Amino acid sequence: MIEVLEKRIAELANAVIADWRWVRDDLSVSVLGMILYGYTLETGQALGATTSDVDAAMLRCVRLNVGAASKWSSGLVAEANAAALTSVTTLAITS
Repeated sequence: MIEVLEKRIAELANAVIADWRWVRDDLSVSVLGMILYGYTLETGQALGATTSDVDAAMLRCVRLNVGAASKWSSGLVAEANAAALTSVTTLAITS
């Protein structure tokens, strides 16, 4: 299952990076990382993946496909996870 998840997010990441408008700077990588995390979280949930599976797949994708450093990627995944959990909590409270 995690292999399927990694393949799907790698395809999206590679499509973005292959676009001629892509600029590899900290801001672009951060934005792509947040978008990829949302996509990975939703795709992972549809596949029955755990949050740790989602985080692992995302970390691997950002490191291997986007080319970000390991420590930086870990921080990005942690921040994206926290933002996603905050969003879910906020939606649950307001609904």
